[in-house]
Amino acid sequence: MGISAKAAWEIGKRYREGGLEAAIFDAPRPGQKPLLDAEQSQRIIAMVCGPPPAGRTRWSVRLIAQEAVKRKLVEHVEPETVRILLQSHGFRSWPSSSTRMVSRPTCGTSFRWTASVAIRRTLQRASPAGGGPKTMATICWL
Repeated sequence: MGISAKAAWEIGKRYREGGLEAAIFDAPRPGQKPLLDAEQSQRIIAMVCGPPPAGRTRWSVRLIAQEAVKRKLVEHVEPETVRILLQSHGFRSWPSSSTRMVSRPTCGTSFRWTASVAIRRTLQRASPAGGGPKTMATICWL
């Protein structure tokens, strides 16, 4: 499955102690709650994978934040939150004259779907250096 022996052991331990739900899902962690929940994050990523709005050639971080609110994907989101979300999913941004533009990780790469745990799917990309697949995103269906 592409995980270390320690990770497999930890999953088995969580299964023995708390059942299937404990093995599949992480326990709540202390600290500040995430600004976006998993569904909101997935919807924003799906929006960015589509074409930009009419009259625009590409997505900017600011445009993504505005469109997410306009399309009612989220009530409010800051561009910095969007930037962190995109960075965590392998999207790249580069400085422009006044804004950051977004480059999709799908450009010129091949993707494949692999099932990791019963209801989870992981999008992976072959590593350019040949070092095995690099996880790009995990999408959960309920």
